[in-house]
Amino acid sequence: METVVEQCSSTELCLTATPSGVDTLNWAGALACADTKGRYRAVGVYHSTAQSPPDRVTSLLGGGVGGNIARVITAGLASDPRVPDDPCEGVRCGLGNCVKEENVCDRNWDCQEGEDEINCP
Repeated sequence: METVVEQCSSTELCLTATPSGVDTLNWAGALACADTKGRYRAVGVYHSTAQSPPDRVTSLLGGGVGGNIARVITAGLASDPRVPDDPCEGVRCGLGNCVKEENVCDRNWDCQEGEDEINCP
């Protein structure tokens, strides 16, 4: 998926992307762009309140970055975590993904917070 990033205000970056079909309700993250040497830099943060990728992100490029990040974090904390309604035969991670039974207690964190490795023999 290719995304075009443009400055649309002093605090926001506008994104134009081809639709991915991925449900992004309550996703949060950082937008990273490659520079001319192929190095990636975080240029924006977002919290998605829709089921499609955000079309705007909060810019990290301008002034007032601390306040911008605080607004994104506050928006994320105001939303109830969304638990997928698909069945999980294994361990459901706190962030919603399902770890298959054969990957539980294998000494590798498959959940971001390590829930699949808790209470293992």
